[in-house]
Amino acid sequence: MPITRATKPRMARAAASAAAALDHADAALRRHAVADCTEAAPLLGRLAVEADAGVRHAILTRLGAMTEDGLENQLVALLRTEDVALRQDVILALRRRGEAALPALQVL
Repeated sequence: MPITRATKPRMARAAASAAAALDHADAALRRHAVADCTEAAPLLGRLAVEADAGVRHAILTRLGAMTEDGLENQLVALLRTEDVALRQDVILALRRRGEAALPALQVL
């Protein structure tokens, strides 16, 4: 489906709705909202406060598939956490980003 002037506002509303759903009390709904997020910022913001390991995993899986520039640096910073499961998910996300992650990893 081509993006037209009429579809842009709908896409913006859908992205805003997905970002709002990241704050829902139900972890299952938050996991579903992750797939609808098209920008890294709301996902990174949620990752900072997310207690559910499944939602964190979904967020990092989604971040690993995104193509935003500079995202690798933000992911590498998460490698300093003491949470082993979170570190493992970050490593997987960086692997998904491939060679784009190499410059960020060289600062370690």
